[in-house]
Amino acid sequence: MKIWERAKKRAKSLRNLEMVRGIFLLSDMLRDIYSGRYSPSKGTVAAITFALVYFLLPLDAIFDYIPFIGYIDDAAVISFVIERLRGEIKRYMDFTRK
Repeated sequence: MKIWERAKKRAKSLRNLEMVRGIFLLSDMLRDIYSGRYSPSKGTVAAITFALVYFLLPLDAIFDYIPFIGYIDDAAVISFVIERLRGEIKRYMDFTRK
């Protein structure tokens, strides 16, 4: 299963809508990057890849199998990456509207 499919599948189990939207957005960006439709900087690709892999791995700073608090660190990483890439995300959203 490809990384963005895993992210989307896992995101569906979360209750925080903004977190889910962020995961969908990052996974869509990564899909378009790897398909060659969108070309951001290598740092952007690395940040998105890191955030989604961190989200997908159950063994991280706070283990995901711990009810409720297991996703706190995942949410922090996703939120941090989205905030840092705000300009690139805006460019991507403009790109997808074309």
